[in-house]
Amino acid sequence: MIAVPASAEDILPAALVERGPDAPEFDEFLARVLLHREYLKTQSDNEALRQRLSDFTIEAAGRIERLETRDGKRGALPYAGLVEQYLPDTLWRVGYRGRHGEPAAQFALGTIYRWGLVEEADAELSCRSYAAAASVGHRDARYRHAMCLAGGSEIDAARGVIRQAAEAGHPA
Repeated sequence: MIAVPASAEDILPAALVERGPDAPEFDEFLARVLLHREYLKTQSDNEALRQRLSDFTIEAAGRIERLETRDGKRGALPYAGLVEQYLPDTLWRVGYRGRHGEPAAQFALGTIYRWGLVEEADAELSCRSYAAAASVGHRDARYRHAMCLAGGSEIDAARGVIRQAAEAGHPA
């Protein structure tokens, strides 16, 4: 497992401690990613910084889902482009986090593979990642897993899973 320090202040520069992926707007989110990237140039072995960059990828995947659900793919394109351009090297760490049971990372992997953001699109990997996250109650993953089931002609199962996603508050 990746060792995360007890306190981010112990490892991360003060300018980054309060600048995680919770930026309200795209421009600020991008600025925070770029700031982290700038620090990484001189601190390439900083594990906390690399972990934070994977947090950005996971958050970007969540934003892609919310925007795609509300506005279609067009609304989500800025975040998809950000992952492709500035965060492709986080795929390994997000994958590691997903393989170790982190639902948000599993969901992010589903989105990365569905969109083909870092590698070629892979519907099978995407659906497996969504299924893993859905199995532990990740709301957005439930919706996407239902879409996978429906695409595979498992309509009754898809209905049940989409009902769970709706009951959990997924807008679609």
